[in-house]
Formats: sequence, structure tokens, C-alpha cells
Amino acid sequence: MKALVIYFSQTGHTGRFAQMIATKLTAAGHSADMFELKTSEPVDMKAVPKPEAIRLQAIPQAAGYDLVCIGTPVWAFRPAPFALKALQQMTDLKAKKIVPFVTMGLPFACMGGTASLSKMAKLALDKGAIPQKGAIITQMFSHPELQMSREAERISHLI
Repeated sequence: MKALVIYFSQTGHTGRFAQMIATKLTAAGHSADMFELKTSEPVDMKAVPKPEAIRLQAIPQAAGYDLVCIGTPVWAFRPAPFALKALQQMTDLKAKKIVPFVTMGLPFACMGGTASLSKMAKLALDKGAIPQKGAIITQMFSHPELQMSREAERISHLI
């Protein structure tokens, strides 16, 4: 089975989790490709930009994949707009299993993580995708590497 792991990472936390997901998928006998979301021009990171203000260098293509994982950090209690923009522009999500994942500094999932997963799942569902249980990795007062390992293992069994 084939998986596509799409992610945006500003500080490296989400990128580490994306890499761990790809590694666990590969260890489980699947193939996993990674796709880092990048913008065409610099984005002012002092304020959370709206998805409409972002131009991605490339739009990931889900054709040929059985599972699509898409991750982002939580910014201001919502998903960073890069993942939202990718989901809005992807045209080939129909009937694909999709797993949203987020990383966040705050210690409680209710502080933006749960809402971020819901927003991403709703966008994917509107495109005909089949959302799966997402993953929230918190940094503060927790063991993020252990959380990442457990969640990546769980995700690796979804296909």
C-alpha cells in the first residue's frame, strides 16, 4: 500500500512527526512519500495569514495513494493555513483515507488541537475523502517523542 505524508513545519516539530509517520509506515511494509508544503513567496509569520493570502509552490497529488496524512502546527488555536490551502486546492481526494495530524505547544488538545483536526477533516470530507482519527502531539508538560511514536504506530496500521 502507498501513503503520502504532507506537512508544513516552521520549527521542526511537525516535520519530525511527519518523518516518524513515514518511517513507521515503511517499517510496516508500506511505501511512504513525503511532501513538504512551501510557499512561492515569503509569508509574514508575525500574524497568522489567511489561506487565501498563501501561494504554495506546488500542490500535492493524492492519485495513486491509499492513505494521505496531512499535518501542521496549531497557530492561534487553529491549523496553520498552509495545510488548509493544500486541502482546498487538492482535487484528487475522493475516496482516499485521510489522517490529519497537528503539533502544538500548549498541553491540552482542547486548546486548538481538536478544533484543528475537525477543520482539516471537514475540508477533506467536503472533497470526498474518508477522514480517519487524527493525531494531536502536545509539547508542553508532555513526552512528545513518545506521543509521536505511539501515534505514528497507530497510523501505520490504517492501511
